[in-house]
Amino acid sequence: MDRNDCIRRFGANNISRVQTFRINAGEVDFGDLGHALGAPQGNAVICWLTNGRVAVMGKLFSDNFGDPQTATIEIRFRRSGGQVTNLTTRSLTSQGGPVSWRDIERVSPAGDFREVRIRLKQFLPDTGLGPVSSVLATRTFRRREVIRLHIKVLSNPIVNVDTMVDSMRQVYASADVDVELASRENLNLPAFDDLDVDPCVRGLTSEEQDRLFANRNSVGANEVVAYFVRSTDPPLNGCAAHPAGRPGAVVTSGATRWTLAHEIGHVLGLNHVDNNARLMTGNGTSRITNPPPNLSVSEIEAIFASTLTISV
Repeated sequence: MDRNDCIRRFGANNISRVQTFRINAGEVDFGDLGHALGAPQGNAVICWLTNGRVAVMGKLFSDNFGDPQTATIEIRFRRSGGQVTNLTTRSLTSQGGPVSWRDIERVSPAGDFREVRIRLKQFLPDTGLGPVSSVLATRTFRRREVIRLHIKVLSNPIVNVDTMVDSMRQVYASADVDVELASRENLNLPAFDDLDVDPCVRGLTSEEQDRLFANRNSVGANEVVAYFVRSTDPPLNGCAAHPAGRPGAVVTSGATRWTLAHEIGHVLGLNHVDNNARLMTGNGTSRITNPPPNLSVSEIEAIFASTLTISV
């Protein structure tokens, strides 16, 4: 199976992303035909839909050549808010001998789904020591998100911009979020190179911030801009306060390699925490103790829920 199967089932305009895979768990497998040498030769498929739903399609195989067994697949979907659906179970009983298989298709309910968990199980009714049930494999698949980031440079920082972008990618990759560098531009705006950001509070901006953040050449409505300036007043490594409808942050020349990722985290709705192992530490990114720093489960959910991340 491949993208064409998702298109035939749901329509080309309704497909956001397609993942193909196969699970060879020994005597219980999931994939597609054919099946040879004890393993599926074709792929199963996960269809991520533009409306937030997700579907799993493939074939469940029971290839036990010995005693009778029941092969079971369990599928569970998780919404962006963390809630999981009821478990869907499909089973196939074989009596030994040739490989048995059955078609599997499971479509999530309506909603915004971020994760699929697939588990393969085996039940042997009589092993001589009584019935035995075993979990043979568990796989988790996640929808990916993209942040489209634009860089606008008034002054080059000490830690170069490419290092900051790469560091941001490291952190956000752990949350299945890709950082796409959409554009880079140098701005000759000396009046804003030492920028007034007082009080640097979400929802409150200075006149200088308003004027600087009006520079959104080639930037889409739900895309983020990082402005690199020499300094801010008051002195900060960065500030994520931005005018309404112009999401972005300021990063100064003395910023650390994690400042960009931290400030964009604020733009995405994340708050400070008192933990120096985390990206959003409120104690300064120079005090991060375990690079790359962590994002918590709740922070990842907030990133996925943001209008500034795009599902792919």
